[in-house]
Amino acid sequence: MKVIVSHDVDHITALEHLGDNILMKLGIKSIIELTRGKISRSEFANRIKEVCYNRFQNIRELIEFDLENKIPATFFLGVANGLGLSYSFSDASKWAKIIQLKGFDIGIHGIECTDLNIMKEEYEKFQLLINDNQFGIRIHYLRTDERTLLKLDKLHYLFDSSSESISDCYKIGLLWEFPVHIMDGRIWYHQKRFQNDLTKTMKKKTLEIIEAVKSQNIRYLTILFHDRYFSPSYLTFKSWYLWLIEYLQNQHFEFISYRQAVRELTKIT
Repeated sequence: MKVIVSHDVDHITALEHLGDNILMKLGIKSIIELTRGKISRSEFANRIKEVCYNRFQNIRELIEFDLENKIPATFFLGVANGLGLSYSFSDASKWAKIIQLKGFDIGIHGIECTDLNIMKEEYEKFQLLINDNQFGIRIHYLRTDERTLLKLDKLHYLFDSSSESISDCYKIGLLWEFPVHIMDGRIWYHQKRFQNDLTKTMKKKTLEIIEAVKSQNIRYLTILFHDRYFSPSYLTFKSWYLWLIEYLQNQHFEFISYRQAVRELTKIT
C-alpha cells in the first residue's frame, strides 16, 4: 500500500467572504469552542488575527513541511465560486504559480457536479490557470451524483477523488477514481461540527481506517488535509497531521502523488 496526500484550498483571504456568512459562522463556532474548552485562548486570538491580517490560508507553510518530509502532495485549487469557496481567479493563479514552482501537482477544486456545460467551462478555465490539459479534480464538499464521474471522464480528466469510501481505486472509462479514505473533518468533528480535542480518539479512529484499508489490500491510501488547518489557530488539527505523517513514515509507507499513481496503474492495465 502506498500513500497519496492532498490539500484542498477552500479559502485564501478573509475579505473574499464579505458577501457570505463564513466569517459570522467562524466567529460563532470559535466562541462556542472557546467557552466549551475545545480551543485555547491562544487559538482563539490567532483566529481573530487571521481575520485582521486578511489571511485564510497556510499554503506556503504546508508546502515547506511537505517538501521537508518528501510528501509529493497534490493541491486542489478552485476557478469557480460556490458553497463558501469565494476567492478570485487571480488569487488562484498567484498560488498556482507558487505551488508549481515548488514542484507540486495541482488539481481543480471543482464546484459544478451536474451540468456538463458548466463543468466544461471550469475545466477550460483551469487549463488556462496551469497551462496543461492533463490534471485531476476533487469536487468541493465531495458532491457527486450517479452521473458525475461519467461526465468527468467525458471531459478527459486524468483522475477524480470526490467519492468517500473504504475501497480501492477503479476506472470509469479512462478516468481513475481514487476514493478518499482519511479526511480531516471526518476525524475531528462531532455531529454538531465543533472541534473534537480528544487526541487519543482521533488517533484511534485514524489507525482503524488505515488498518481497514490494509486489510482490504487497497493499493493507495488517500488522505485529505486542508491547508487552512496547518496553523496555530487550529493546533489540534495541525498536530494530528504532523502525527499522521510521522506515523506513516515510521511504518515505511511510500508517498506518491495521484499523477504518479495513474502512471503506475496505466502500466499495469
